[in-house]
Formats: sequence, structure tokens, C-alpha cells
Amino acid sequence: APSFNGRTRASGARYRGSNPWGAATLEMSSQRCQVARTFLFSPKKLFGCRVFPYRYIWRLLRFIHPISPRVSMKRAIRIAIFPVALLLAEAADAETYSIDAVHSSVDFSIRHMVGRTKGRFGDFSGTIIYDAAKPAATKISGTIQTTSINTDHEKRDGHLRTEDFFFVDKHPTITFESTKVEKKSDTLLHVTGNFTLRGVTKVVTLPVEIIGTGYNPMSQKLQVGLGTEIALNRSDYGVNHWSDKAGVVGDEVKIAILVEANAG
Repeated sequence: APSFNGRTRASGARYRGSNPWGAATLEMSSQRCQVARTFLFSPKKLFGCRVFPYRYIWRLLRFIHPISPRVSMKRAIRIAIFPVALLLAEAADAETYSIDAVHSSVDFSIRHMVGRTKGRFGDFSGTIIYDAAKPAATKISGTIQTTSINTDHEKRDGHLRTEDFFFVDKHPTITFESTKVEKKSDTLLHVTGNFTLRGVTKVVTLPVEIIGTGYNPMSQKLQVGLGTEIALNRSDYGVNHWSDKAGVVGDEVKIAILVEANAG
């Protein structure tokens, strides 16, 4: 006959096999279900207590499922909360990384007459929530300060900050907030989110390369490296108020972002 903790039970008894938590032992009548609800919502009615004390949890466990008298109260409660501990540990696996602006870059280029002119933003920040085991759960948010635009030409940079282009006095930031992430390969994610420039928000999808992960040898903290490239039309965001009758500046802007981010 099946046994549990050295005790023999007749065939068909409640203790089926050596696993007291087996599915066959979890059958309760509708009456027991009703009493279980009372346990959960009205402990005072049964035990004269308003909260869940240590011994009350023990009584609840023994009621819901027959527990061998040889199993201690603490051990039974540990068994009961083990799945919760697993869920908490799983949630803790995802690290939050902060962008290291010193080792990151936000560059762009645009057609100028017959060539291309490059520029960059020097002031930006952001966070990345990333778990290598669950890359599809990644979350990315970033903010760029538009006044930090730099094309290595002071007069041109001043013009770009005006209402003709970025209008930095009214729209000081460019932002991105991810809403969905799809894993395409071990090193490629498609990150969809809300991109806001000059007060206009549009949904864009960034092909994000996972360049690498590891530990910083100096801080001993986790690091992640990401990169993406995308092309946007500045006219879609109202960055085209300058009367460019000669067609000096193109509409399409190519953006390249490289990020090194540190945990903690």
C-alpha cells in the first residue's frame, strides 16, 4: 500500500503515494470550498482572530490539504510559500541599467546639397531594464536635451535651436518610451515605442542590436551594450519650418545610437 513518512494507508485513502501535494489529494467538496472562503475572508468567525497569525496559516494549510502530523508547522509553511519565492526570484533577474553618456553616443546625418552633414547630441540619459534570459521583457526609455545639438558649427547650431527647426525653448527634449519588444535573434531585438520630437509623438520600431553583456572590471557591476540605427523624416515631426526654397537640406535624417549602460 502507498506510504507517507513511514505510515501505511489503505488503497483509496487520502494519502496517495509519497507526495502529499499531489493533484489526487486536492479534491474538496463544495462545502469545503465554502469553508475555505470563510478561512480566507473571515478568520475571526472560525478562530477568533482578525489577521493571519503564524498558527492560523498552519491551520489553513492543514484544512486545505491533509498534512502528516510528522511535518512541522514551519516546514509546511515553507513548502507553501516556495512558489512565491520562485516568482520573486524570477522578477529579481531583470536588472535596471542607466546609460553611461560618457561611453555612449547619439549621432545623426542629413543630406546637405550634394553631400551629407553629421551632427550629434551631447546631453542625454535613459534606463534599460534587461534580462538576458528574457530579452522580450526588455524596457527602454531615453531622453535627449535638444539644446545640446552640435554640428561643429556654432552659427548653424544656433539656427537649429530656433523655431525653424527644433524650437528648443518650447520643446527642450526628445523622448522615447518602449511599449513592445520582439526577440528576432540572440543579438537582435525589435523595440517598438513612442518617439516624441517637437511635441509630435509617433510609434516607431527600432532594430536594437545587443552588442554585449558582462561585468565592469572596476565597479564589478553588470553592463549591457546596445546599438540601433533608424531613418526618420524631419517633416513628420515639424522640424521643417525653415523656408528652404533651394532644397539645400534633405528631409530624411539617419540616426545612429550606441549605448553602454551600467546596472545599479
